[in-house]
Amino acid sequence: MRKLLLFLLFICLTPNAMSQIVVDCNVPNNTANALVNILVNGVSFSNATLSGLDCSAGYFDGSNTNLDMDAGVVMCTGGLDMLLPNGILKLKLREAILTW
Repeated sequence: MRKLLLFLLFICLTPNAMSQIVVDCNVPNNTANALVNILVNGVSFSNATLSGLDCSAGYFDGSNTNLDMDAGVVMCTGGLDMLLPNGILKLKLREAILTW
C-alpha cells in the first residue's frame, strides 16, 4: 500500500511531459502537392487535393524527438494546434467561442 501511495504521489507531483514535435502548415507546406512531394519524392503523381480545416495537414520535424522518424506529413482533424502543448485547451476555447 505504501508503494502505491508513493507511486501516486510521484505521478501527481511530476510535471507533465511535453513532446518536442515541430509542425508547420505554412507556405510551402500547406498545399496537397507539397505534402505529397514529401511522401513520394521523385514519384510522379496527379490530382492531389487537400480539404479540411485551415492548418489540418502539414509537415512535421521529429529530428529531436524519440519518434524514430526525422520528418513527415501530419494530419489532425482538429487542426495542427491539437498536436502542440495546450492544443486541447485551444480547441475547447474555440468551441466555446463558436457556441456562444
